[in-house]
Amino acid sequence: MKRHELQAMTKEELQAHARVMGLNCDPEDTKNSMVDAILAGDPERQREAEVRVKGAQARVKEPPQGALYTLDGKKVSGRKFEVEIFATQNDTSPVDLIVNGHNIRVQRGKKVIMDEAYVEVLKNAMIDSVIQDPDTGVRTPQKIQVYPHSAVEVRAAA
Repeated sequence: MKRHELQAMTKEELQAHARVMGLNCDPEDTKNSMVDAILAGDPERQREAEVRVKGAQARVKEPPQGALYTLDGKKVSGRKFEVEIFATQNDTSPVDLIVNGHNIRVQRGKKVIMDEAYVEVLKNAMIDSVIQDPDTGVRTPQKIQVYPHSAVEVRAAA
């Protein structure tokens, strides 16, 4: 039987079905636990589940570090950019960029090629600040980039 068919049964019907299969379900068990026990006790279903699990394990491969993949394991093939994150006198530390759990570390002052998604992270990393004119005392709200950078799209050779 399939899960949806078992879930449509009453608790009493599930208990009777389990007894026929040689399983012992307590009246205190929930319907879901009875359904799970019945499905687990069905040798045909166990074989199907084992095949599914083994097949899923065979398909799951760890993607390379820093690469972006869809949930079904296909590589995201977006635009590429040559990026340089500018270093300052006070800050020459590397910058960690994270997109959906994929991390890359970029050294400031060096040009690197990266996916568009990482460039979007750089563009959207902003600080809200207020600049005050020393002469007039007028305060002006400003958005300042956290990581000043240059980004040029890399075109594939035709």
